[in-house]
Amino acid sequence: MVKKTLIPIGPYHPLQEEPELFKLYCEGEIVKDIKWETGYNHR
Repeated sequence: MVKKTLIPIGPYHPLQEEPELFKLYCEGEIVKDIKWETGYNHR
């Protein structure tokens, strides 16, 4: 049985124009699912 791993990527800096967060769900070296969250900066 292969353990599922979560790899979060981003946001790099909260002052980016549109910060994004990518969540990669992997089994071994294979990406099985990806979910993303786009951010909004109040100006």
